[in-house]
Amino acid sequence: MARRKYGKLLLKFPLYGFDWEVRSVGVNSKVLDADGKGPGSGVCYMNDHVIYLSEGVTEEQARTTLAHEIQHAIEDHSDVDYTTAADDEATADRMTDQVSRGWLMLIRTCPELLAWLSGK
Repeated sequence: MARRKYGKLLLKFPLYGFDWEVRSVGVNSKVLDADGKGPGSGVCYMNDHVIYLSEGVTEEQARTTLAHEIQHAIEDHSDVDYTTAADDEATADRMTDQVSRGWLMLIRTCPELLAWLSGK
């Protein structure tokens, strides 16, 4: 059963066969405090396939935050853990390749996401 989704829907995009949503929420929304350290500018809920962005940031900050949270989604799906690659160049290169494939998939299949990120 999916959890309740908060805030205003900004856009939808597919990633790895899942439909993701990007939603804006108030700066003090409890969904922005996923780690218990206080609300941030954005957060990615992997199991719900939802990224929440704070309404308290500029448009450019929101775009940067969205790219950051998408990066987390790609890393999670690809089982990328950079801490294991600290001294291993081959492992680091493999992880970079996995993340690159995720971004390439988005570039090829999600023109509306790219338009939003570019401010168009």
